[in-house]
Amino acid sequence: MFKCFLPALFALALLMPAVASADEAVLTADEAARIALANNGELAAARIEAGLKEAARLRAGQRANPVLELGGAYADGSENSVSAGISQEFATAGKLRKRAAVAEKDMTTYGWRLKDNERLLVRDVREAYWEAVFAEDSLELAGRSVKLSEELVSVAGERFKADDIPEIDLTLAQVERGRAEAGMLAAEARLAEARGRLFMLMGVPDAGQRFEDTLDTPALEPKKLCEAALSGRPDLKAASASSEKAGADIEAAEAGRWPDVTASLFYERENSTVELADEEIRSGANFFGLKFSVPLPLFDKGEAAVMEARTDKSAALAREDALKRTIEKEVASACRRVEIAKRAASAYSERIIPKLEENLGVVMEAYSLGESGILNVIEERRKFHEVNEGWITARLELAKALAALGAAAGIVLDGGDN
Repeated sequence: MFKCFLPALFALALLMPAVASADEAVLTADEAARIALANNGELAAARIEAGLKEAARLRAGQRANPVLELGGAYADGSENSVSAGISQEFATAGKLRKRAAVAEKDMTTYGWRLKDNERLLVRDVREAYWEAVFAEDSLELAGRSVKLSEELVSVAGERFKADDIPEIDLTLAQVERGRAEAGMLAAEARLAEARGRLFMLMGVPDAGQRFEDTLDTPALEPKKLCEAALSGRPDLKAASASSEKAGADIEAAEAGRWPDVTASLFYERENSTVELADEEIRSGANFFGLKFSVPLPLFDKGEAAVMEARTDKSAALAREDALKRTIEKEVASACRRVEIAKRAASAYSERIIPKLEENLGVVMEAYSLGESGILNVIEERRKFHEVNEGWITARLELAKALAALGAAAGIVLDGGDN
């Protein structure tokens, strides 16, 4: 009787998926990305450091503080003096405005770099999410392999009792069950590692949520993706802002060639005593004055600062141009990677997997009828597991390739919100 039910039992073990409880929370790739953007520690620290750029902008536009000078002198009891003065440095050639413009550009550059950090974090989170998704699939496959092995041990035990097979067949079935159980432990370890990395990037503890496989493979238009990248990539915008900052640095350096002027107001009182015919005559005088001081640019004429700023500008433009070419190549390479991964996943799902399931069913039926040995069953079961692992790996590669392409183009391509 067990021979009649054996194919059905194996088919049930193959097709029975792991069903999530209705009460279990589901975490999508989009939700994981949003949580990471809000809670990732490194990103949070980088956002806080943006305050340093704001402080630098405020400081760049501030005038120098005035200087108060107080003094006094005393000589032999006959003469003394007291003085007070205040001086203020005045920036010339619009230095304050130009320095503030440099700081403003620097703050804008930092803002785009921060956006680029967010782009890269989302890419990493989405890749880690898909690793966790397919680690769950691998664990589910390992569980199915354990069920298949248990069924094989059960059937082999019944046939051994009926003197239908030698004891070695039962031993082989038990060894295969042990291999399947070890494989399941390894799959559990890989899932734990994948979940750990994902929730580390998200910056929150693992609450045991299940994952949702929403992998989508849209039609790719490399030209439009490249245009989207060149128009929206934050790292390119940061490079452009850096070039603009370098231009502002040149203007500030040119202004720096003009010396600043320091104006001083001062007051001084001198008291003196003169002895005349045994009589001391005291006298005093008050002095009020205004003076200006200007450094003479005889040696340092600011030429080095201007040269340095112009060199920075040329380097910034070169980096921006190189980044544009890199982005174009990056998008093209990512598109090729997606197409290759898509073909590999399709080959598994359309041609390999269906035939493999059919072959396993035929071998199991033959074994149940005594027309095939257990070694054929074990070999076919291992092949089934290995090929399914290959399919999972191919789908993971497709998901990671789509996530990488989305990051390269600055959009979401692996199923989710842009």
